[in-house]
Amino acid sequence: NTKLWAKMDEVQRAAFIAHEAIDMQERSLGDASTQYTRKKIVAFLFTKEKFESITADIPQDANKCKAYNKYNVQDVVFEFYKFLNPQNELEEVLQFTKFRNRYPYSVTKVFTPKWSWPKNDGDLVLDVITTVEAFDQMYLRRSWANSGELTGYFFDEVSADYDIQCEKSTEADLGVLKISSIPAFESVSVGSSRTLSYQIANFGKGTAFNLQGYGLKPPFSFVGGIYPGVGGTCSLKLFSGATCTVNVQFTPSAPALFKDTLFIKYNDGTAPQEFGIEVDGVGVSPALLEIASGPLYNFGTLPAGASKEQIFRVNNTGGAIAKNIKDIKLAAPFIYKGGAYPGTNGTCGEFIDAGTNCNLVVVFAPAGTGSYNSTIELAYVSGSVSQTVSRQVMGTGVLPGQLTIAQEEPFDFGTLATSAVVTQTLSIKNTGGYLVNGVLGVGLTAPFTFLGGSFPGTGGTCYGTIAVGTTCTVVLRFAPVASGLSNDSLDLQYFDGVKTRTASRTLLGVGASPALLVLSEGPNYNFGFVYPGDSRTKMFTLTNTGAVSATALKSTSFNFPFSYSGGAYPGTSGTCGQTLAPTGSCTLIVEFTPDQIGFYESPLSINYFNGVKAASVTRPLSGKSGQPAELVMTAGTAIYDFGTTTIGTEKTVELYVVNTGGSAASQIVLAGSFSEPFSFVGGVFPGTGGTCEVLLEASASCTLMVRFQPSTTGESAESLALSYNNGDSKQVVVQYFEGNAVAPLSARSN
Repeated sequence: NTKLWAKMDEVQRAAFIAHEAIDMQERSLGDASTQYTRKKIVAFLFTKEKFESITADIPQDANKCKAYNKYNVQDVVFEFYKFLNPQNELEEVLQFTKFRNRYPYSVTKVFTPKWSWPKNDGDLVLDVITTVEAFDQMYLRRSWANSGELTGYFFDEVSADYDIQCEKSTEADLGVLKISSIPAFESVSVGSSRTLSYQIANFGKGTAFNLQGYGLKPPFSFVGGIYPGVGGTCSLKLFSGATCTVNVQFTPSAPALFKDTLFIKYNDGTAPQEFGIEVDGVGVSPALLEIASGPLYNFGTLPAGASKEQIFRVNNTGGAIAKNIKDIKLAAPFIYKGGAYPGTNGTCGEFIDAGTNCNLVVVFAPAGTGSYNSTIELAYVSGSVSQTVSRQVMGTGVLPGQLTIAQEEPFDFGTLATSAVVTQTLSIKNTGGYLVNGVLGVGLTAPFTFLGGSFPGTGGTCYGTIAVGTTCTVVLRFAPVASGLSNDSLDLQYFDGVKTRTASRTLLGVGASPALLVLSEGPNYNFGFVYPGDSRTKMFTLTNTGAVSATALKSTSFNFPFSYSGGAYPGTSGTCGQTLAPTGSCTLIVEFTPDQIGFYESPLSINYFNGVKAASVTRPLSGKSGQPAELVMTAGTAIYDFGTTTIGTEKTVELYVVNTGGSAASQIVLAGSFSEPFSFVGGVFPGTGGTCEVLLEASASCTLMVRFQPSTTGESAESLALSYNNGDSKQVVVQYFEGNAVAPLSARSN
């Protein structure tokens, strides 16, 4: 069989070849019953090596045994080692080195129950089935005395019995019981109970018999009231090397230390024995949990989208450990930080020792507005009873804070004179549902600044915390340095309770040249002559030639007899007021009312604010009271005739100019043309020898030297006109001239 051959080692193959060789030899000799001989020869051929293999794992203290034929004590039929199975302490191992007078060349190891009563062991079980013999009719029998003492071993077969003797005595091995494990009693709360298992081991080499336990008094007892206690494994006997358990229950009725003794009695195989086990336990009051920050913790008001965390301390004020702690009720928007009990960085778990505490971390995170409430509720076992502990929590969700700038968008500073400064106070209100803090103004650049150079401007109140519904102020400064439109944005950054937000307002302003008022009738105005008791009025036009309004217009006082018509600024039917817009005009009505003869002067002066500083505009006024000047020119007749004058000759006349009025005549000049053949003597006014000048006092006179010098024949006519100011107005006085030119006589005669 090639498959069987492949599985054999070298020794097995050698044995097999030897076996077959002997078998062939014996068969050739006609021996039909040679099986025993073949096995024996093969066994002897490999005895040493096989014994080394068979005895390799036999303990040094194993019993070496021989089984004798009961009827022939010289016949050692079996030889074997007897020892405990290291893999199962309830079994013994029989390792055969001789089996029915034969030496096995395969491992023949038999396992048998360690403790057996006669005829109740059943078949022996081979570890390796060999070709030696079957064990179907063989039993291992032990003999016991009434005291429980082992008296001997027997192999029991149908046809023969074999006594067994071992070099190491197996008799009088005693059972020795001791405690191998004593549990530590934990504290037990009053009203609860705890079961502890005491482990008993047989350290002797014999069996302990008739095990019993007694001696316990309340609050100690066997579990269920009967030894060894429900779940206990100790029975009437305990084999050598075996262990069993006794279950004791501790049910304290009051907080105190309790002690007792559990007694175990048994028979060690020769005599009764007893030993005690000290039993103690501590009764404590049940666990009692308390959650601090009660009876109601208010998270306060938070804006929707924000969150606030709170640490709640859980104290165990009882005497026992609180167990199986679980959260059972907390509901949104109240959550454990991180989403799960006990909250991120929380220290509570499933247990809290007596007298200790731990922390829960709870977060209130409203998603909307309104009032919210919930309950932190923990379930726990206080000893033998399930309990709960709770703490009510509440909080209010509101809208985030919101700053609203009261002034319109955009906010216009208007037109301001360059180099002028104007300040404006803006009102800021928290129209949201939560306080605002961290307000900061950013973004302004010249010509827009905060008054004083920093937010919120000198006198401003928008700093710190702005409560709901309250108003604060920001003070701004506009100071243009050039003409034209300027714009900027006031940005107020603030924290609304959830995030940083910005309230903005566009700023506008125009820089323009300052106001400049101009009065008409410049540079001076003379009312002229006014008879005493009479009056004369004059309308003056006031014009703003600047680019901003002139404001605070106010007139200064007049000197007598000048005044505004009607007695008050701007005069009857005058249109000027307190303000004059750019390019605008208005009128002033001034009256000259002298009551005596004389010359009068007074300024017409208007003070105003030009957008940067105070300014004024003035028009000097003058006037006279009395008769005006009146000039009369005369050469004796209204029309002076030079008569007939020969060409090449000239005639002259002295023309008198008399001021017949009551005032000096001024600005006396030639009016119009005065042409050939008429002219002033010497060619220039007032003529050579003439005395008239530009001014002629009242009642005074002067002369003009006029000549007639014809160059052609014929009649000629001309007028001499003098223009003058009579003190009130421009006047003209005229003198007429005639002349006839004839040729010289010699020319006529020819």
